[in-house]
Amino acid sequence: MTDQQSETIEISEQIRDKKKDVRFSTREYVAEYLINKFNADAFYIPLDYQRNFVWTDVDCSYFIESVLIGLPIPYMFFADAEDGRTEIVDGAQRMNALVNFARGDLTLCNLDILTSVNGKTYSELPIEVQRRFDNASFRVVYLEEGTTFDVRQEIFRRINSSGKQLKSQEIRRGSMGGDFTKLVSELSKDPLFIKLAPLSETARKHYDDMELVTRFFAYADGYPDFEGYKDRVASYLDEYTNRMNIELAKSPDKRNELVARFKEMLEYVEKCLGDRGFKKTPTGKTTPHARFEAIAVGVAVALSEDKDLSRKDMSWVDCEEFQTLVRSDSANVKAKLKARIDFVANKLKAER
Repeated sequence: MTDQQSETIEISEQIRDKKKDVRFSTREYVAEYLINKFNADAFYIPLDYQRNFVWTDVDCSYFIESVLIGLPIPYMFFADAEDGRTEIVDGAQRMNALVNFARGDLTLCNLDILTSVNGKTYSELPIEVQRRFDNASFRVVYLEEGTTFDVRQEIFRRINSSGKQLKSQEIRRGSMGGDFTKLVSELSKDPLFIKLAPLSETARKHYDDMELVTRFFAYADGYPDFEGYKDRVASYLDEYTNRMNIELAKSPDKRNELVARFKEMLEYVEKCLGDRGFKKTPTGKTTPHARFEAIAVGVAVALSEDKDLSRKDMSWVDCEEFQTLVRSDSANVKAKLKARIDFVANKLKAER
């Protein structure tokens, strides 16, 4: 027997041996059944390796909305426990959301699709909607008796670490094709933009450069009222991208206007801040979102009122007041978004 044959046999035997450790079947349960079993303590969350319940009311509302409109829900992982109950190996956040909603402990909020149910609890929904929720089906991978605790821990670890959650711009790029999306992609490769708004290689792989360009146009066009903005950046940018894809398809000439606005903003930033651009420090290698928004949109607002705006001393980008405005804490709250853009625009307009 050759060394290669021996190695092949060894690998095959190890795979067969390890597969024996995982015994599972797939099942489907409706929401009402899951909730009743959980309330009866027949289904439970093992705290030994689960995360804390970290979903906010907004996260839970989005999940319930997905259930109500029938979007696909990822598999949950359950397992037989020694005491005859069923462990929820993965799916604690979803289970808690279902239970809290059914109990009346969750008031739906911030929903962009089912806007008519915002502010409502389970009992306040029409009976037919309650039934639709109760009968919603969930797929479960059921780890059967004989699957060890160590294997369950390993499954949970891999579920929650092996897959990276897509960032909103990655989703937008993949699902919202159109002329505006193409334009954003092109502008994200503009040499001056790349120089003034440096990003890590990882950030670029996640299309963070396209995220910045999209934010520039969405916030510049939305200023000062930001109509429809509900402190959730992704939803606001999704709506804007969809609208602009339609608008550019109808009016291709608008593309040139958008390109001119973007380049005009970049050239003014370079004229005032030089290579520093949007960086937090002169030697920085990354571009914070809030800082980029404040400077880019603030400059665009000032230029929209005075196309011949002269070069200004923008050393105030290092002052404590501006630093406070662009800190990440609650940076996506509408009032804070407007405040940091106002700061830049007013500084530039006051120094005419």
